[in-house]
Amino acid sequence: MRRRLGPEPLEPITAGRFLAPALDRLFVLVSSGTGNDAVAVLDPRTAKRLTTYELEPGVRYRGIVLAGELIYAYGGRLGNAPVAPTGWT
Repeated sequence: MRRRLGPEPLEPITAGRFLAPALDRLFVLVSSGTGNDAVAVLDPRTAKRLTTYELEPGVRYRGIVLAGELIYAYGGRLGNAPVAPTGWT
């Protein structure tokens, strides 16, 4: 079975860890490519969505990790590349 959990991404999504299985649920990183991402929690047998956790906006999440009973989402803030200061020797 294949189904979309979020909107069609506006730009290509980079590779990452988008699934974190547990005994009675499956955590899925729903990446929009716009910085408005979420973690969907699914029933692993039926693929029914149990709940959704919205993540902090403005961050491009690259993956999720389940550690015990905690789910961690990691990524980086969207923005311009750092610019080196001028006038330094």
